[in-house]
Amino acid sequence: MTTLSDVAKLARVSKSTASRALSGRGSVSTRTREKVATAAQVLGFVPSSAAESLATGRSRNIAVVTPFINRWFYAEVIDGVESALIGAGYDLTLYRLTDDTNQRKALFDYFLVRKGVDAVIALTLFISDDEVQRLRKLGKPIVGIGGRIPGIPTFSIDDSETARKATEHLIDLGHSKIVHIGGDQEHQLDFEVHSRRLEGFRQALKTADLSHGDDFYADDFDISGGYRSAMKALGNPKSRPPRLSRALTRLR
Repeated sequence: MTTLSDVAKLARVSKSTASRALSGRGSVSTRTREKVATAAQVLGFVPSSAAESLATGRSRNIAVVTPFINRWFYAEVIDGVESALIGAGYDLTLYRLTDDTNQRKALFDYFLVRKGVDAVIALTLFISDDEVQRLRKLGKPIVGIGGRIPGIPTFSIDDSETARKATEHLIDLGHSKIVHIGGDQEHQLDFEVHSRRLEGFRQALKTADLSHGDDFYADDFDISGGYRSAMKALGNPKSRPPRLSRALTRLR
């Protein structure tokens, strides 16, 4: 088994210099770094993550906590996070967090500690104040993506304003009969995203004096739910596009 000492010997440098060259930390000249990298490649040496963790106190492993894995939005975000982490030389450990109380407790009290992660990314996930405090006790950086978490830096958008602007764009194009297909208002795992979007949509209609009934269809927040709601909207004469209504009338 090839060791760091073998790499140092082949590169004709000290073991500590070889370690700094491979880790990218410390003062090492470009020429020496290249020599060590070549030696490691020739010998097929791969630095031990466990050894590096013991030496630096860092695991180079980031935990991503998400409520879903197989839904489009979450899969796309996870793919982007993984790409960025791999490019920076980090590993990713993915946890799917459900509403099960025992599972959540085990994750926050045991798994994140056992894995010794360097940081935690919470993806559009509601985390209670108590769970946030448990994360803080780890002494690790925490960041959210999507839903806002009190006291935690989060990358998010203003869903109400976004929906309002999208609706205004349709109005500016000359459309006056507009419906919103969105998530169920009674099931808002993602920080009231559904109600905020509906709020922005209706604000735009009200400002343009286009408010009307049958302007909203709620269903599961996935492709199947969108299809069902679209069929309901197209089947309702009050929300059906005018051209479609005229075409159906001619067919009759």
